[in-house]
Amino acid sequence: MKSGQGVSRTGLPAMLTAASIIGCIVPTTTQGAVPDAESRPRMAAAATLLGAACGVGPAPHLVGETGHVAADGVTLRSGTSAACQPPVATINPNDVLRYQCWTEGQDGTWTYLQDGNTGKWGYIRNDLLTNGGSRVPCGF
Repeated sequence: MKSGQGVSRTGLPAMLTAASIIGCIVPTTTQGAVPDAESRPRMAAAATLLGAACGVGPAPHLVGETGHVAADGVTLRSGTSAACQPPVATINPNDVLRYQCWTEGQDGTWTYLQDGNTGKWGYIRNDLLTNGGSRVPCGF
C-alpha cells in the first residue's frame, strides 16, 4: 500500500477502522496472538512437559529444603537439559544446596536450587541429589 492510500484525510478514525477490520480477519493462531481461555490449559501442560529452557528459572526464593549431590563434579545448569551450556557451576558433595522447587525436564525431574557456597542458581537432575531433590513443584 502506498503512503496515504486507504487512509482518509481525517486520519486517526479511518486508521482505527482499518485496524479493526484487519484485527477481525487475522486468525487467532497467528504467532504472538493472545490465546483464548480454552487453549491456556493445554499451553500450561506443554510448558510443564518441556521444563525450563536454558537461562529460565522462577523468581529466587528459598523454601528451607537443603541437600547435597551424590558425586564429585555434578554440573549446575541454567535449564532442565544437559544441553544447557556453559555450566553455571560444578558442585561437589560437601557443597550445601538450598532447594527452591522441582520441574520436569530432559531425562526426568530437576530441582531449581542455590549453591550455598557460591550463591549461584541453577538446575540439577533429581537423581543426582542424595535426597531426591525438592518436594515443592515449580508449577511449570
